[in-house]
Amino acid sequence: MKNDVTVLLLAGGKSNRFWPIADKMELSFLGLTLLERQIEFFKSVGLNNIILVTNENLSTKYQKLVKKVIIQKSLGMGAAVLSARKEIENKQVLIVIADDIVDESVFKGIFEKIKAKTNFIIGYYTPNYFPGGYLKLNGNKIEQIIEKPEKGKEPSKFVAIFGSFFTDGSQIINSLEKLKHNHFDKIYEDAISDLIFQGHKFEMVPYKDSWIALKYPWDTFKILNYFLQQIIENKIHKSAQIHKSVSIVGPVEIEENVKVMENAKLVGPLHIGKNTIIGNNTLIRSSNIGENCVIGFGSDICRSYLGDNVWLHSNYIGDSIVSSNVSMGAGTTLANLRFDEAKIYSVVKNQKINTQKQKLGAIIGENSRLGVEVYTMPGIKIGKNCIVGPGVNLETDLQDGMSCFVRQKLIRKKHKNINFPQRDGFRNKIS
Repeated sequence: MKNDVTVLLLAGGKSNRFWPIADKMELSFLGLTLLERQIEFFKSVGLNNIILVTNENLSTKYQKLVKKVIIQKSLGMGAAVLSARKEIENKQVLIVIADDIVDESVFKGIFEKIKAKTNFIIGYYTPNYFPGGYLKLNGNKIEQIIEKPEKGKEPSKFVAIFGSFFTDGSQIINSLEKLKHNHFDKIYEDAISDLIFQGHKFEMVPYKDSWIALKYPWDTFKILNYFLQQIIENKIHKSAQIHKSVSIVGPVEIEENVKVMENAKLVGPLHIGKNTIIGNNTLIRSSNIGENCVIGFGSDICRSYLGDNVWLHSNYIGDSIVSSNVSMGAGTTLANLRFDEAKIYSVVKNQKINTQKQKLGAIIGENSRLGVEVYTMPGIKIGKNCIVGPGVNLETDLQDGMSCFVRQKLIRKKHKNINFPQRDGFRNKIS
């Protein structure tokens, strides 16, 4: 029964709200990307017939992991579903949002409804207001999806999340075709409401366990904590070189060819990726460190996410997200706490958003360079391909490709292209 169901995994959308992280589905946790983990998640419960809808950048990377990859060319969830018309027409289909993270317990209700051949939507109990699609209910029967109702006018306490099931994918395809000229942002929800209006029955599968929605870049920390908590014992690869003076407290995962030098302290839960070098007197706590990183002498990293090929030297990285191929000069600090210890705000799409976080460092896009003695204020975002010159005290976000220098006292929109050399020579000397 399980293998008869097609899983349509939607991972093609790019959210401007998640800037400066290039693609949230490519964030790697404990050695696997988020999208790899989602695919593995479905296979673990016997749902192997997976059709992946994604963007051109990821189209070849995941071909061997799923039945088929489809490239999404138009914006919106409705367009993503329509792009898979041939794969889901006349078939049972579970349509899933790839960046909704839930526990395996959700499948108990899912498989009960699939067996009963009932259309359904996962409804998550939300005692506090959430800006999503609320379910108007009559018992467990769904009467309508109301997208982002005014606070205080929610039709129930349940928000539509994660997935929807159709006994025949032709139903949703036909409804989307009828409405495809509507606003792309809510066409999918409107299409389901249209099906209900036509007389198709939908039931809610209630779900109250863990749910993580990746809406803003700081939501990455929820995912980080979720996966770090899965490290329950030390797992150190036999090829790793750990100096006898190194202190390890709590569970850590250390992958192949990692080198940890004298007097470093590692505090779990913690993951360190392949070929990474941890320098003398370095302290790393409750973080995910990617592959091929060099964490130089005397650095302090706490509760942070580092991508691959990150280079540090005597830096403080607190509650920060550092994308791949980023380097920082000696003494650079990513501050994470306001003087007044108040919640930290961040500007997203020209709107000031309360992150609800008391501690939040910098969020840095890929391929950026920070010079020596740079200081970033809490919650600052730096785009990809940026340069921050030595001695800068950065108090405002930098858009992609910008540079900032003290001596010029200005931010330039463009800087000359710099071909950053490979650092294999340096790495060999360290090793």
